[in-house]
Amino acid sequence: MVLTASALVLRFQPGLAPEPEAVVALRLESALPLAQTLRGASDRLEIAFDDCPDLGALTCVMATEARARRCGASHAMARLAEAMLIIALRRAIDTASPAPGLLAGLSHPRLHRALVAIHDSPGARWTVEALANEAGMSRSRFMASFSEAIGTSPMAYVAQWRLGLAQKALTEGVSLKDVARRSGYRSTAAFRRALQRHPE
Repeated sequence: MVLTASALVLRFQPGLAPEPEAVVALRLESALPLAQTLRGASDRLEIAFDDCPDLGALTCVMATEARARRCGASHAMARLAEAMLIIALRRAIDTASPAPGLLAGLSHPRLHRALVAIHDSPGARWTVEALANEAGMSRSRFMASFSEAIGTSPMAYVAQWRLGLAQKALTEGVSLKDVARRSGYRSTAAFRRALQRHPE
């Protein structure tokens, strides 16, 4: 995330040219890599503060914290960055490209309900029928629309999301048993098999 005097820039790929007039630059981490999560988005997303005054206001606070370096500044900047990322991603969702990916799904008038449910409760025992109900769609229409918008089947997406969260938790030192339970697997053995099938 790069903040200039007039815009917020999200960069999803390494190796892009430096942003001119950068005021603050932050490296963001997520449970799933942003480039993977936002598949279908461009490598670079720029949002002008004239088009989104809320981001401009938060940027002023961020710049002040970065300059002052007062007690707690790093924690304040981390929370500000989270808020700015949410606002920026909402903006990206509103202008999502038709390419398959999470942005396309979140911008869909019905599919977004199922995606939010998955993200909010990754450990729930999701089925296609339950997700179709969340979306308010028939099973067949939900399956077709989900695959078209996201680029994969609903249950494959559920597995991908769970494993992304699980792998992050494992790197943070959470036990295999607890990670398996949180991720919705009925046993540690089932979770191990899922990791072997999808190591990354």
